[in-house]
Amino acid sequence: MQFGTHGKRERGVTLIELMVALVVVSILASVAVGSYRQYTLRAGRAEAMTALLQAQNNLERCFTRFNRYDPTLPEDDACVTLADNLEGDGIETEGGRYVITAALDATTYRLQADPRAGGGMTDDARCTQLAIDQAGQRDSEGSAPLDECWR
Repeated sequence: MQFGTHGKRERGVTLIELMVALVVVSILASVAVGSYRQYTLRAGRAEAMTALLQAQNNLERCFTRFNRYDPTLPEDDACVTLADNLEGDGIETEGGRYVITAALDATTYRLQADPRAGGGMTDDARCTQLAIDQAGQRDSEGSAPLDECWR
């Protein structure tokens, strides 16, 4: 009869096994973080696109009423307020990531979405700015193609 641990196998994790597991987990984490960041950037761009299209619809409604995009009368009208806000400091998007501004005249406009400082979108180098005009022409600045920024 033998006593002790002779003949029994020790159980545990070797240093090599632990290092392999850490490498696998770190690779998976780096892929997940990168994918999540791209997802949040696309969501931010969608916020800007929605705000641009809403402002475009509002301007078109105003054009229908006044036959111009930069109405000046009456002063208490929502169209005048919209035009003043767009040409002034701009209108912040719902999520606070972008500011929508415009260059307006009687027959044309260009709406532009610029990332707001502190809104989390200033480091989006692929689509730094989105824009649309009265003809529906979409535009973007940055390294990404137009269709990627406006999808």
